[in-house]
Amino acid sequence: MKKINNKTRLAIGLLLLSFILLESNGYLRAQNVSRKEQLESQKVAFFTKQLNLTVEEAQSFWPVYNEYQRKNDELNSKRRQLLSQLGNETHLSEKELTVLADNYIILQTDEAKLASQYHEKFKTVLPIRKVIAYYRVEQKYKRFLLQQFQKNRKTDNN
Repeated sequence: MKKINNKTRLAIGLLLLSFILLESNGYLRAQNVSRKEQLESQKVAFFTKQLNLTVEEAQSFWPVYNEYQRKNDELNSKRRQLLSQLGNETHLSEKELTVLADNYIILQTDEAKLASQYHEKFKTVLPIRKVIAYYRVEQKYKRFLLQQFQKNRKTDNN
């Protein structure tokens, strides 16, 4: 029996993943899978393809990335809470406003610390060129989502 190399495995895996995602799109909707889960599946495929991750890299990268996203989501939740409190600034005292403003800066510092911490972790699971590519792909994915949102909004308005 002939051995299959990693590049062939990756190509087959990406092809299967692409097929599954395309075919499952309608199935996922039929099964009422949440939009968030659909986006997560789409994101995995997008990042894996754009970063050209090997099977081994993907197995190491995704757990670290998911952990980073969970922690980042927690900080984003705190940011939303803080911003909603700042929206009521006319009803707050100077002391309360000072505390909220200070907490906002602390939150930004925490976000920077988290990014720095996970930058070091990403360097342990990916070659540095792919770490740098990851930062570009993250921005590219955000633009892609925005375009999808705008496209869907135009379709819904017609």
